[in-house]
Amino acid sequence: NDYRIPTNLGKNYEKTDKEQSLNYYQMAFVRSLDQHAKEYALDIARKMISIDPSQIDKHLRNIEAATINSSADESHDLYAFLLKSQEKNDVDSMPSIVKIIKVALHNNVVLSAQIFLLIKAYRHIYQDHELLEDFLIHSRLLSEVKNKRENRQAKDFFNTIELFEKYIQFRQ
Repeated sequence: NDYRIPTNLGKNYEKTDKEQSLNYYQMAFVRSLDQHAKEYALDIARKMISIDPSQIDKHLRNIEAATINSSADESHDLYAFLLKSQEKNDVDSMPSIVKIIKVALHNNVVLSAQIFLLIKAYRHIYQDHELLEDFLIHSRLLSEVKNKRENRQAKDFFNTIELFEKYIQFRQ
């Protein structure tokens, strides 16, 4: 049940078999959580994101598992790390960026600095929509970016995003 053994195996396979490496790291991640080695689990989660940032759903599940009963700050770091991993893929990652931010908000983690990325993603996804800018304004999404309050609630952001998505999908 030691989590260090699959970690070492994961390291051995990193350069030769990425999928096998991720399988071993996932095993180490689960074992470290079972053994209450939370910091180790968080490090393994970051490692898996670095190896293959495209497995968004898997990474989101791991973040939720590793940060259950944690402070928003601990969760914030992992969500921000996953979000940053998507910036490199730019165009292909726009739907993933939206998903990560929405899941983080659903879990009461406000990634306020990344709201710019969210708007960039929406502008890319809905680039052909004639009323895109009107809906960004009407939903209050653009005003959220300009709002400098530090005590913004995750549910407020989430509601703003839901409002935008409701408007934009209604008019497609």
